[in-house]
Amino acid sequence: AVFVQTNPNLPGGIYTIGASGNYPNFTAAVAAMSCGISGPVVFNVLSGSGPFNEQIIIPQIINSSATNTITFNGNGETITSTTNTSTRSIILLDGADYITIDSLNVVTQSATNNFAIQLTNDADFNTINNCLVDLTSTLNETGSTNAGIVVSGSLTSATTAGASGAYNTITNNHIIGGYYGVTINGASSTSESMNNVVDSNRIEDFYFYGTYLRSKKTFYYEPTAN
Repeated sequence: AVFVQTNPNLPGGIYTIGASGNYPNFTAAVAAMSCGISGPVVFNVLSGSGPFNEQIIIPQIINSSATNTITFNGNGETITSTTNTSTRSIILLDGADYITIDSLNVVTQSATNNFAIQLTNDADFNTINNCLVDLTSTLNETGSTNAGIVVSGSLTSATTAGASGAYNTITNNHIIGGYYGVTINGASSTSESMNNVVDSNRIEDFYFYGTYLRSKKTFYYEPTAN
């Protein structure tokens, strides 16, 4: 006989992130959802609690839905980390759905291999809104390994077709630096609309592409770029 005990679903509710909060950092908050959620969840980052030096991976969360959404309210605080060739993302939505990241500063430290926020593996119905995505650390680099917000089928390429993400909304963000500001590349073998929305973002000091949108799918695109 084998006895297996798992953590219960995280109850729906409002939680705080910070040294004096319910969870000390983003990693702990994500771990609390490792066995799913039982209702809509909101994580409020406590004022003055950052910067948070960590990389986080948000997988598909059991029971997340249009009703049971997951929201991270950044409150203008900062998450930052060094990155490398194999782990390029500071925030990675790996198959995660119905996640909202709002008013969070995502700041790179490395000169190369930075995807500040990445969505992949059919990460759908997510929202990135009102965030500062700061890749100032990359301003002297000319290589294509740096990007602000990435929707791609690869963990190491910002522009690879494949299972990336659909029905995501990228709005009202300020993105600084990178070879790319925003990239979205879907599965080129299908004509189904991805319906990703890129709207009202300020994108500046990118090396080559402010926005890179590629595949046979349909995009709705209305950025503000410098």
